[in-house]
Amino acid sequence: MPDGGTKVTNLPAALNLVAALAAVAAVVSSTFLAAQALRYSRNANHMPVIIELFKEHRSAEFVRKEKFVWQEMPRQDPAKGFAKLPRKVQSYATDVALFYLMISYLSEYKICDQELVALQVKYRLLKTWKAIEPHVRQERILRGGARLTRAVGDRQ
Repeated sequence: MPDGGTKVTNLPAALNLVAALAAVAAVVSSTFLAAQALRYSRNANHMPVIIELFKEHRSAEFVRKEKFVWQEMPRQDPAKGFAKLPRKVQSYATDVALFYLMISYLSEYKICDQELVALQVKYRLLKTWKAIEPHVRQERILRGGARLTRAVGDRQ
């Protein structure tokens, strides 16, 4: 067969190959875009919760409690744990610790972006942990190894 006939016979095979490659590219790109859309949708559903939590973190009341914890907890005897602290100190320390515990859960279970959380709370969380850590560890001992604010304390 002349050389021109061979080209005509291979043309349908080449077109089929191009069509198959285009189909594969379409499937890959649509899968990627669907995954991105799902991720954005999931984040959008969690944003109201995260915004509400961070609103508390910025509130004057929370900041006042947190500063009180930073100042007062180091003055308290760690042997008291949490349960035997003066009522006001215990209340404020519990409120602040539980806030950071909730944030750590949201981060750990990837309900919110870990980098976003770290940017927002890292400095204050670590400063709070430094103030309450001896009391948390003693409370665990007093409770026979019970896990009090385990997620916050072990994130450092």
